Amino acid sequence: MLWIVLLLFSCDDREEHIIRRKDLVQAVYASGEVLPVGFYEVTSKIPGIVDTIFVSVGQTVKAGDALLRIQSQANRLNLQTAKNL
Repeated sequence: MLWIVLLLFSCDDREEHIIRRKDLVQAVYASGEVLPVGFYEVTSKIPGIVDTIFVSVGQTVKAGDALLRIQSQANRLNLQTAKNL
């Protein structure tokens, strides 16, 4: 008889949920940089100002081709110091 009483009390722990159909909405947030196809970044090991550009936009170049000349005061001073030694 005790198990019937326990069974009756345990059945009262029900929860009701209303199920609704909704459209799924998804959002993605990102940050980044948009670059053109075939983008290349050229860097220099020395600081300075671009003195002369030897190539034009769209021109085909090979490894080892000079692209530009950089005017660098620090580079000039280092060369003079090396010559004086």
